Amino acid sequence: ENTSEYHIRLRLLSFLVVILTDVNNHFVREEHGFKEFEEMGKNYGIIEYINQNLYSDLSLDAIAQRFYLSKSQLSRSFKKATGSTLWDYVLIKRLLLARSLIRDGESIAGACEKSGFKEYSSFYRAYKKGFGISPNQDRYSPSEIRD
Repeated sequence: ENTSEYHIRLRLLSFLVVILTDVNNHFVREEHGFKEFEEMGKNYGIIEYINQNLYSDLSLDAIAQRFYLSKSQLSRSFKKATGSTLWDYVLIKRLLLARSLIRDGESIAGACEKSGFKEYSSFYRAYKKGFGISPNQDRYSPSEIRD
């Protein structure tokens, strides 16, 4: 009998989540207007796409084309939704991926390539500017000063 009560509660909770999500979506549409609600969904899709394709071409042109937006519309919408420019977001995500790869033993050149940087020199400059140390120094820095 305990098991059946558990299953009943679980089913009720699963239905409740769906209902609460619908209610939330309704209020977001009402409060912000349907256009802004739709924009939030698009930005979520763009962020998800970027996170899953860091090694790909993530230029403003490529993303705008993929999501059927003008470059200015994409830039404006992304900045409004995240507080960051699209390029800053891509750069930060790529640097964090590269740092993780390096600390897991990947070669620096390999981390550069796997995180979507096309040129080693731009990767090196961005890494040093972003983390305050070179990729090689980061690999061998004492664990106490790591994030």
